[in-house]
Amino acid sequence: MNTDKKLFLLDVDNIQGYIFDTNKLRTIIGASWIIDHINAADDGNTLELLKKNGFGSTIDDIRKHKDFIYSSGGNTKIIFDSFEKAQKFETAITYAYARYEIPVTTYIQTVDDTDFINKTLIPAETALAQKKYSKAFEMDIPASPYFKICELCGKRYASEKSRKSVVCNICKVRYDKGGKKTRLFPDYTFVTNMEKMRLRSDMVALVVMDGNRIGEKIAGLDSIEKLQEFAAALESIIKDAFDLSLDRTFPDEKSACSFGSIRPLIMGGDDLCFIIDAANALNFVNTFTQEIAGQSQNQNGPFGRQGVRFSTGILFAKRNYPFNFAYRIAHSLLRSAKRYSREHKDCSAVDFHFLLTSSGDEIEKVRENEYRYGDHFLTAKPYLASELDSLRTAAVNLRLLSKNKIKSMRKILRLGRYQSTVELLKYAIRMDQAERKKYRDLLNSFGWRKHKGEHFWRTRLLDLAELTDMVRR
Repeated sequence: MNTDKKLFLLDVDNIQGYIFDTNKLRTIIGASWIIDHINAADDGNTLELLKKNGFGSTIDDIRKHKDFIYSSGGNTKIIFDSFEKAQKFETAITYAYARYEIPVTTYIQTVDDTDFINKTLIPAETALAQKKYSKAFEMDIPASPYFKICELCGKRYASEKSRKSVVCNICKVRYDKGGKKTRLFPDYTFVTNMEKMRLRSDMVALVVMDGNRIGEKIAGLDSIEKLQEFAAALESIIKDAFDLSLDRTFPDEKSACSFGSIRPLIMGGDDLCFIIDAANALNFVNTFTQEIAGQSQNQNGPFGRQGVRFSTGILFAKRNYPFNFAYRIAHSLLRSAKRYSREHKDCSAVDFHFLLTSSGDEIEKVRENEYRYGDHFLTAKPYLASELDSLRTAAVNLRLLSKNKIKSMRKILRLGRYQSTVELLKYAIRMDQAERKKYRDLLNSFGWRKHKGEHFWRTRLLDLAELTDMVRR
């Protein structure tokens, strides 16, 4: 056991809450940029402080240093050769985050190099989590008739005034940083204004993704070197897979290195969040998850034979729907997808929802109130990511019905499996033979089913109906 070396851990508190505490897209982008810059950028605070601590004279030296484990996605893991150095770094990096009022939790653990993962890293992460969640909640600032509250975050006193609004100093800085280049794609230009996004309709998709069982995969490693390899390889694969998905989904925009149909919001570690033209969301997610799985599958690699699988939550909503509510719903969809993934051998799973009202309820409540009728569920979500292609194809085929008939399916399916089937079969009366066969095949394949061990009847027809306007032919 090495009693001199210390493992330093840092975790940004409620990173999503900090980023999405406003509905202004550029301010959201700026908040994400600030965290990523401090945490992972070549000229950011973390790497610059490590340079001063003797980790190397160049950024490449620092990243390859045997004691530099990981710094990205709001998380930092570094080994120092003394408690004094670790404590000095803790003070400096905490101040760097505090300048932007970003709360962080830190922890310093003595290194036991006889079994670093199980005797140092896992106990340290457990202690960090306990310290993080035992913090007192921050109280709201008191209202005063003599001071205005920031119109972007609604949390701090306003200190800056522009032509259109009054904002706090933190939101002003975040807005200004929103025009910076994305770290992983410095050669690409992405829009920072929702009104300038290139959308096929008035609908946009907010996509939230997270790697499955990443913590368990790390716990299965047997050395610091394997952990370093794991962290570096994961970011590299995510970057390459995202870049390839951009090329396949938006080839014209990729060739111009300028994107109006997609905008990354969070890209750090295994956490991803982006907004995308609704019509391209499923295709992009399917391409991305398949590419991640393909690149990471290697029995001798850091991810093992199965590789990395991602779960995804996709919320389809009007472009002007508030981001803070949208993210909360999208994150509940991600939770649903991750539960489904665990039940299906750690697969890549996707849950999606079309927001047709102004409700901000999380998906569990929405499904119970709007999709369940007795022992009938009007959805079969979540889905395996591998099922997205067949869903998209079936949704295109469903367009042989008129828009009014597709729209009426939501009402008809509420009649129950027997009466709804009769009513839907009536649509086939005036079809020619080829159309009638295609339509009946859809009803047979996506109609009411009761899987073994389930108490509910489920149908995928409403899922298809919702997708008809969101998929390309």
